[in-house]
Amino acid sequence: MKKLLFAMLGIFALVACTKEPQSKPEINLAKTDVEVSAEGGDYSVGYTISNPVAGTTLNVTKSVEWITNVSVEADKITITVAANGENEERTTTLDVAYAEAKAKSIVVKQLSNAAPIGGNQFMITVEEVHASTAITQVTPMDNEMYYVMYLDEVSYLIDHGIETAEQLIEDDFAAFEGSAANKKMNLKEYMQEANLVFSGTQRVKWGNVLPGVKSVLYVYGIEFNEDGSSYKAVSNIAWTTIKPDYAPLQDVSFNLSAEISGAEVKLNVQPENWDGYYLVKFVDASHELYVTDDTVFTDNYMKTIADEWIYVYDGNLSNGLKKDDILENTCFIGGQTIECELASYTLYSAIVYPVAEYDGFVQVVAKPSYINFSTEEVKPSNLSFDIEVSNKYVRVADLRITPSNPDEQYVLCILPTEYLPAEYDGETLIDLVLDTYYYGYYQFKGEITTHLNTLYPDMEYIVIVFGYSGGKVTTEVCTEIFKTDPEGECELSITDVVIGGPYLPSDLYNYDPERFKYYIAPYCSDNSFFVITMEVKTSEPTEDIFVMPFAQIDFDGFGEDVIFFDLLIEARPALEITTKQYANAPYYVCAAAYDYKGNITPMWKSELINWTREDVKPVDELIEKLEANPEIQMLGVMATR
Repeated sequence: MKKLLFAMLGIFALVACTKEPQSKPEINLAKTDVEVSAEGGDYSVGYTISNPVAGTTLNVTKSVEWITNVSVEADKITITVAANGENEERTTTLDVAYAEAKAKSIVVKQLSNAAPIGGNQFMITVEEVHASTAITQVTPMDNEMYYVMYLDEVSYLIDHGIETAEQLIEDDFAAFEGSAANKKMNLKEYMQEANLVFSGTQRVKWGNVLPGVKSVLYVYGIEFNEDGSSYKAVSNIAWTTIKPDYAPLQDVSFNLSAEISGAEVKLNVQPENWDGYYLVKFVDASHELYVTDDTVFTDNYMKTIADEWIYVYDGNLSNGLKKDDILENTCFIGGQTIECELASYTLYSAIVYPVAEYDGFVQVVAKPSYINFSTEEVKPSNLSFDIEVSNKYVRVADLRITPSNPDEQYVLCILPTEYLPAEYDGETLIDLVLDTYYYGYYQFKGEITTHLNTLYPDMEYIVIVFGYSGGKVTTEVCTEIFKTDPEGECELSITDVVIGGPYLPSDLYNYDPERFKYYIAPYCSDNSFFVITMEVKTSEPTEDIFVMPFAQIDFDGFGEDVIFFDLLIEARPALEITTKQYANAPYYVCAAAYDYKGNITPMWKSELINWTREDVKPVDELIEKLEANPEIQMLGVMATR
């Protein structure tokens, strides 16, 4: 379940099955367009052959003299392009053939060597292009001239309706001027600090390119006014495009099968010739990626699944996660059986495809395997429920739900009756649960027991339960109404809260690198975080304890009543270990507890805590507590430098 939830950023989880290979061979090109700088050089295009024919090689033919040294290797085609000394672009086509496979073409476009008007010529050289980086060099004819150099996705220009050089220059100026104003800086000083304006020859390594994404590197000369508060363009725009290749596709297959029971699916995945990570995804018959017998995994199909993965992977990298952690939390490895619930009586394709690092970036590296199936119709059920509410007092109650069949799914929701209309029936309750309060219901199978400790005093509640599977309600609604007691005097008190630490996150990582793998950079830093313990002691035993650190700035800004409300949102164990984040500010530890009826103690509040690195303690005593309490969950406090 962890992997499925994590992957909802953009990768939907499920699995797939192998399609019989086509009888004819097929040429798979990593790209069909090659853009070449005016300076020329060596360029390569990756390829694979599906259903290869023994003893047959790929044949590549050219029709122009400015392309030479055409070479075909096991996995790539390489050409040498001569420099273009003319003021116009030139284009040609390479014809690619293999046995009886459908022939394909590669369009080679070489940029011109034309200089922009205005007398300020720029030479742009693209030295290297990799999956997520590119190295370029810009050489101006006038080394004293300031110029803007920027790399942006072509989609940005399209989405913002930028079609002319004038519109692009105006868009840049508005963005730069706005950012300078937000930072209360002079425009020229801001652009220099933000690496937006340059002079002289500049060799830059860009880290904002992605496979399959076309970006434009553009340059134009500018002249600042006397005080640097504005500028004007003094040349036309020189530009080139950069588009890293997708990974070439390998020959990978998975053996897949599906077991269907109503809307519930078990998908069994067994890699046949792959020991790395893979993704799983399911789509219904209305989706563009649904696979039919006539489906061919075209370039557009592969682009869609490759781009979905790139979006998820790059987004997580941008949030500071490491490659291995992203793969572990979004992908599968080895043989797997995945259980999930889909829509009732619906056609699905389940597809699976491998990912691996290519050219410094993890990408989709093979066409999918797949299996088509239909879920069964979810029909009305005779499932019934026994609802028992016991030990109901002021803020607490114990709840037990016992279904007549432990294998059928049901929904549970608890609401104050004041949330209901004056008149309601079972259909009204279902609509409220599934639509208005969809965020507050839970799905279960089998008997559940739970201790409720976030109730309000002297309030009437309704427990709502009904069968639910595959988006279908399967039973009548079963309800139970109960009311909590009025507030009374608490029969226990907090006698002490022992605050231990502070400790360094890296000491925990060194103690157990697997359990505390997020206690090092980029997730956690000794310069910013402390680890502390909070042990709440009460005059009488209780399972309802609340303890949390709160920043002084929150206390001062929101007041004690709001802090007390936030404190009671979630109960904690008597011994809590936390690394709660607070922006390098002093904080208080606050605590409260219920007696067995749910009457609450006054909020306990520590003295103001303002630890620094000089207060750090050896981690030995914390490790001793961890070993004595192995199930303790970790939460964090920002350090004051």
